Amino acid sequence: MVCPPVYSDGAVRYFYKAMAANGSVMDFFEIKRYVPTLIVTGLVILLAGFLFPIYMYPSRTARRTSHEQATALIWINGLFGITIIGWVAMLMWAGGKKE
Repeated sequence: MVCPPVYSDGAVRYFYKAMAANGSVMDFFEIKRYVPTLIVTGLVILLAGFLFPIYMYPSRTARRTSHEQATALIWINGLFGITIIGWVAMLMWAGGKKE
């Protein structure tokens, strides 16, 4: 029975350093440098996931009430709803009384 070779810790570190120098794998300490950036990116994505439904609320209201200009309202909300004044205007337009 042939046993596989046992590598010392130094050999494994040398192997990974050689791969890192080649650009095929990141060193552990290099990954640790990016952890704060990854946390902030994750929080931004999470916040966007919570805020997007609020941002599109006037569009959902227009579709739910079968507003006669729902398509125009959705497009204008997507383009100008980022401003607070535009979002409030779209909300009032979507929830306005039908004639």
